[in-house]
Amino acid sequence: MSAIARLPHDAASEAEVRQYYDTRGRQLLHEGYWWDGALAWAPGFEGDVYETAFTQHGKTFASYFALPHARGKGHLRKLVALGKAIVTLPDCNIEDALRHVGADYRLAGQLTDSAEYKLIQAEYADQRAKRSRVFLMNHVDEGLAVMAAVGASTLAMRAFCLHPLLQNDEDLTRNFERVAAEVLKQPDGAAVMALAMEYRSVANEYLSHCAMRQGGIRLSPLKDVNDMLIGDKVQNRKDFERYHADSHDNRVRLTEYFRQWCEALGVADRYAELKALLPA
Repeated sequence: MSAIARLPHDAASEAEVRQYYDTRGRQLLHEGYWWDGALAWAPGFEGDVYETAFTQHGKTFASYFALPHARGKGHLRKLVALGKAIVTLPDCNIEDALRHVGADYRLAGQLTDSAEYKLIQAEYADQRAKRSRVFLMNHVDEGLAVMAAVGASTLAMRAFCLHPLLQNDEDLTRNFERVAAEVLKQPDGAAVMALAMEYRSVANEYLSHCAMRQGGIRLSPLKDVNDMLIGDKVQNRKDFERYHADSHDNRVRLTEYFRQWCEALGVADRYAELKALLPA
């Protein structure tokens, strides 16, 4: 059996639908949505349409997933008639249909429609981390949630999406022209690229295999870049603690490394709170 894709739009099994919503839940974390993992058949659509729910600031939104065999059969109007507010994302491509049938809906996750997010999503696709086997895109989605929690700007969040494409020398050489050409099509693309390059400069000064520079960790004079670093270090620390803290050969060093970064970035006291925002 082939591995389940990160975002299986044509999911035909419960396991695939559950993975679809696991990804959607992570994509919407930065807007304060939370998916509780509950999945059931929509009332009256047993065997055809799954229903689940997202909550945001105390309000509940429904989401429906029609299995491939149940699509194109006019179910949407009947689902809307169930009377629940619906949440959707740009790449679901159903906003026009929802509007046409008079649905009460919320378009969420618009950052996922940005050029920067699309670039890293295309690059990572269904790739997984070698040790933990989690999808590489989880780092981006969860890092964005941490950034939102510390008040990061949309500009910084878009730049954060680019950091895996530009951070090390090999990736910079391979990706810079392609990434710049796409990002600079945006009116504020130059600012996004500048933040991504400043992030690269600061982050690469103190990697886990490096000695601490005299005077300690150098932060950026730009809040946007430091917010990007917070997203990166908090998310990486969370995954380290979840998957590697008891088994990694360099676990003592990595524990100290993440502690040092969180101290320098001023989020040591908030780390537990920020970690709790992310799925286990």
